[in-house]
Amino acid sequence: PVLSYRTEDLRFLAHESLKLGAAIVVLKAGARGLYFATAGPERLKALGRLKVSKDFARRELWQPAFEVKEIASATGSGDNAIAAFLTGLLRGMQPELSLQAAAAVAADNLRVLDATSGVRSWEETVQSIPQRKPMDPRVGEGFKYEDSLKLYKGDKDGKGLVP
Repeated sequence: PVLSYRTEDLRFLAHESLKLGAAIVVLKAGARGLYFATAGPERLKALGRLKVSKDFARRELWQPAFEVKEIASATGSGDNAIAAFLTGLLRGMQPELSLQAAAAVAADNLRVLDATSGVRSWEETVQSIPQRKPMDPRVGEGFKYEDSLKLYKGDKDGKGLVP
Protein backbone atom coordinates (compact mmCIF):
# COMPACT_ATOMS: atom_id res chain seq x y z
CA PRO A 1 0.00 0.00 0.00
CA VAL A 2 1.05 3.57 -0.69
CA LEU A 3 1.83 5.67 2.39
CA SER A 4 -0.55 8.60 2.43
CA TYR A 5 -0.97 11.12 5.19
CA ARG A 6 -4.44 11.67 6.53
CA THR A 7 -5.95 15.15 6.42
CA GLU A 8 -5.59 15.33 10.21
CA ASP A 9 -1.86 14.61 9.88
CA LEU A 10 -1.36 17.47 7.41
CA ARG A 11 -3.37 19.85 9.58
CA PHE A 12 -1.31 18.81 12.60
CA LEU A 13 2.00 19.35 10.77
CA ALA A 14 0.87 22.78 9.55
CA HIS A 15 -0.44 23.74 13.00
CA GLU A 16 2.84 22.77 14.66
CA SER A 17 4.86 24.61 12.00
CA LEU A 18 2.79 27.76 12.50
CA LYS A 19 3.12 27.46 16.29
CA LEU A 20 6.90 27.24 15.89
CA GLY A 21 6.97 30.48 13.89
CA ALA A 22 6.33 29.69 10.24
CA ALA A 23 4.23 32.27 8.40
CA ILE A 24 3.26 30.18 5.36
CA VAL A 25 3.10 26.38 5.19
CA VAL A 26 2.69 24.44 1.94
CA LEU A 27 2.74 20.65 2.20
CA LYS A 28 2.96 18.63 -1.01
CA ALA A 29 0.74 15.59 -0.64
CA GLY A 30 1.55 13.64 -3.81
CA ALA A 31 -1.50 12.73 -5.90
CA ARG A 32 -3.72 14.49 -3.36
CA GLY A 33 -2.25 17.90 -4.23
CA LEU A 34 -1.07 20.66 -1.90
CA TYR A 35 -2.23 21.65 1.58
CA PHE A 36 -1.77 25.34 2.48
CA ALA A 37 -2.07 27.17 5.81
CA THR A 38 -0.91 30.58 7.00
CA ALA A 39 -0.48 32.60 10.15
CA GLY A 40 -2.15 35.91 10.94
CA PRO A 41 -1.31 39.29 9.39
CA GLU A 42 1.21 40.22 12.09
CA ARG A 43 3.48 37.28 11.27
CA LEU A 44 3.04 37.82 7.52
CA LYS A 45 4.16 41.45 7.93
CA ALA A 46 7.34 40.15 9.55
CA LEU A 47 8.41 38.38 6.34
CA GLY A 48 10.76 41.27 5.64
CA ARG A 49 11.09 42.38 2.04
CA LEU A 50 8.54 39.81 0.86
CA LYS A 51 5.17 41.53 0.82
CA VAL A 52 2.03 39.42 0.62
CA SER A 53 -1.52 40.70 0.36
CA LYS A 54 -3.95 40.56 3.26
CA ASP A 55 -5.59 37.67 1.38
CA PHE A 56 -2.81 35.42 2.69
CA ALA A 57 -3.70 35.84 6.39
CA ARG A 58 -5.23 32.95 8.34
CA ARG A 59 -5.85 30.77 5.31
CA GLU A 60 -6.47 27.05 4.97
CA LEU A 61 -6.71 25.76 1.41
CA TRP A 62 -6.30 22.46 -0.38
CA GLN A 63 -5.32 22.52 -4.03
CA PRO A 64 -6.06 19.20 -5.74
CA ALA A 65 -3.49 17.71 -8.07
CA PHE A 66 -4.39 18.15 -11.73
CA GLU A 67 -5.16 15.10 -13.82
CA VAL A 68 -2.34 13.58 -15.86
CA LYS A 69 -3.17 10.96 -18.52
CA GLU A 70 0.23 9.22 -18.56
CA ILE A 71 2.85 9.54 -15.85
CA ALA A 72 6.46 9.04 -16.92
CA SER A 73 8.16 9.86 -13.60
CA ALA A 74 7.58 11.77 -10.38
CA THR A 75 11.20 12.90 -10.23
CA GLY A 76 11.27 16.57 -9.23
CA SER A 77 7.51 17.03 -9.24
CA GLY A 78 7.23 18.13 -5.61
CA ASP A 79 10.26 20.40 -5.83
CA ASN A 80 8.92 22.02 -8.99
CA ALA A 81 5.50 22.48 -7.38
CA ILE A 82 7.00 24.36 -4.44
CA ALA A 83 9.20 26.41 -6.78
CA ALA A 84 6.08 27.40 -8.76
CA PHE A 85 4.23 28.34 -5.58
CA LEU A 86 7.15 30.53 -4.52
CA THR A 87 7.27 32.11 -7.98
CA GLY A 88 3.60 33.04 -7.69
CA LEU A 89 4.22 34.41 -4.22
CA LEU A 90 7.15 36.53 -5.40
CA ARG A 91 5.09 37.80 -8.35
CA GLY A 92 2.37 39.03 -5.99
CA MET A 93 -0.27 36.48 -6.99
CA GLN A 94 -3.14 35.54 -4.72
CA PRO A 95 -2.65 32.28 -2.77
CA GLU A 96 -5.25 30.43 -4.86
CA LEU A 97 -3.52 31.15 -8.17
CA SER A 98 -0.09 30.44 -6.70
CA LEU A 99 -1.35 27.01 -5.58
CA GLN A 100 -2.95 26.32 -8.97
CA ALA A 101 0.32 27.19 -10.71
CA ALA A 102 2.11 24.80 -8.35
CA ALA A 103 -0.30 21.99 -9.22
CA ALA A 104 0.03 22.75 -12.94
CA VAL A 105 3.84 22.63 -12.87
CA ALA A 106 3.74 19.39 -10.88
CA ALA A 107 1.38 17.83 -13.44
CA ASP A 108 3.56 18.92 -16.36
CA ASN A 109 6.61 17.51 -14.63
CA LEU A 110 4.97 14.09 -14.24
CA ARG A 111 4.78 13.70 -18.02
CA VAL A 112 8.57 13.52 -18.51
CA LEU A 113 11.35 11.31 -17.17
CA ASP A 114 13.65 14.03 -15.87
CA ALA A 115 13.13 16.79 -13.32
CA THR A 116 13.08 19.86 -15.56
CA SER A 117 12.15 19.36 -19.23
CA GLY A 118 8.41 19.30 -18.52
CA VAL A 119 8.40 22.75 -16.95
CA ARG A 120 6.80 25.31 -19.28
CA SER A 121 7.26 29.06 -19.26
CA TRP A 122 5.45 30.89 -16.46
CA GLU A 123 3.01 32.45 -18.94
CA GLU A 124 2.17 29.08 -20.54
CA THR A 125 1.69 27.53 -17.10
CA VAL A 126 -0.72 30.21 -15.89
CA GLN A 127 -2.64 30.22 -19.20
CA SER A 128 -3.10 26.43 -18.98
CA ILE A 129 -4.81 26.47 -15.58
CA PRO A 130 -8.43 27.00 -16.75
CA GLN A 131 -8.24 23.89 -18.97
CA ARG A 132 -6.93 21.62 -16.24
CA LYS A 133 -9.09 19.02 -14.50
CA PRO A 134 -8.58 18.61 -10.74
CA MET A 135 -8.39 15.10 -9.31
CA ASP A 136 -10.28 14.01 -6.20
CA PRO A 137 -7.84 14.64 -3.34
CA ARG A 138 -9.90 12.85 -0.63
CA VAL A 139 -9.56 15.88 1.61
CA GLY A 140 -11.61 14.58 4.51
CA GLU A 141 -14.00 16.48 6.73
CA GLY A 142 -13.93 20.23 7.12
CA PHE A 143 -13.30 21.20 3.48
CA LYS A 144 -15.69 22.57 0.87
CA TYR A 145 -14.93 22.65 -2.85
CA GLU A 146 -15.03 26.07 -4.49
CA ASP A 147 -15.71 25.37 -8.17
CA SER A 148 -14.79 28.88 -9.31
CA LEU A 149 -11.35 28.51 -7.69
CA LYS A 150 -10.82 24.80 -8.45
CA LEU A 151 -9.75 24.19 -4.85
CA TYR A 152 -11.07 23.41 -1.39
CA LYS A 153 -11.43 25.84 1.47
CA GLY A 154 -10.99 24.45 4.95
CA ASP A 155 -13.32 25.29 7.81
CA LYS A 156 -10.37 27.20 9.33
CA ASP A 157 -10.03 29.41 6.23
CA GLY A 158 -10.17 33.03 7.36
CA LYS A 159 -9.83 31.97 11.00
CA GLY A 160 -6.44 30.27 10.90
CA LEU A 161 -5.03 27.17 12.58
CA VAL A 162 -3.37 29.14 15.37
CA PRO A 163 -4.55 32.22 17.26
